[in-house]
Amino acid sequence: MQNRLFLIALCYVLIGCGGGSDKQSEKQELSVPLENLNKNTQDITSSVANTTLKIDEAAKEAIQKTEDISQKADTENIEKANQKDKDAMQKANETISQTVQKAASAAASSYDLENGKKVFKRCIPCHGAKANLNAVGKSQDISKWNKESITNALKGYKEGTYGGAMKTTMTSLLKVLNQQDITDVASYISTLGE
Repeated sequence: MQNRLFLIALCYVLIGCGGGSDKQSEKQELSVPLENLNKNTQDITSSVANTTLKIDEAAKEAIQKTEDISQKADTENIEKANQKDKDAMQKANETISQTVQKAASAAASSYDLENGKKVFKRCIPCHGAKANLNAVGKSQDISKWNKESITNALKGYKEGTYGGAMKTTMTSLLKVLNQQDITDVASYISTLGE
């Protein structure tokens, strides 16, 4: 039985030893491909990282270009809109100005000589019945003035922006007159010098 045990032990030793050398050679045979696999994996990982970086840079550049184009387009659109607004405002102002001129012209041409004559009665003591006297020796002969000049002078007196020595007197006299009265009396006075 000892021989048997010895043989069994010997077999184990031989199998174990022989098997151990096979395992080492297997390990050596596997280590080269594993090293190659590790190197290839590192190369692929590095390549993927570089490609990802390039993609990120390209994406950032594309985003920046898109923003630049968008900003330029927005600026151009804003400038175009501003120009359209300016043009529309200018046209509106021209239309308003023309309307005001037409209204002023219509109002100026719309006068009542009878009312003008009635209002002028207040003026006769200083300017005379024909508006040809120099009031208090200080004013001008207004009988030769045109309607527009008379109207502008009367408006200026009423607003306190026109006149010399007689400004205070004229301003107080004109306070009671409305725009139509001024138009009517200016129209009437302009007929006296004809």
